[in-house]
Amino acid sequence: MTFNNFSEFGETPEKIGLSFTTYKNTGGILTKESYEAIADAQKQSSIDKFNRPTLAQVTGMATRNKIPVDEDTRVIYGILRTEIKNVPSVDEKDASTITRFSDKEVFAEALLFLGRLEEHASFVSAYPNIFDNPNT
Repeated sequence: MTFNNFSEFGETPEKIGLSFTTYKNTGGILTKESYEAIADAQKQSSIDKFNRPTLAQVTGMATRNKIPVDEDTRVIYGILRTEIKNVPSVDEKDASTITRFSDKEVFAEALLFLGRLEEHASFVSAYPNIFDNPNT
């Protein structure tokens, strides 16, 4: 399922990803406050902010799984992997949960956050030993 018309989800084309309700209904774990804080942090970030190993990790996972990777994917992955505890207004429980995630789990959450549902489903199905819950 590909979404090209974000207005269907209450969002403008400038906003990346899904509405919060759709994000939660498709398995997202973040609270609304954390979701919005990370979306705000994304607007103020670029890949220059993240170290090379973090960028290489997300690029490698995407490439191995034939998932196109763009700057938005790298930035959201970087925020979730390395910066989530420093993002103002992120719920402490959300930050604690995400920091315990494996790299693959963080990548899956980034894909979901960005509304890349087909890629998320493909990635999750490729690692059944990690994602035993289809909504992870």
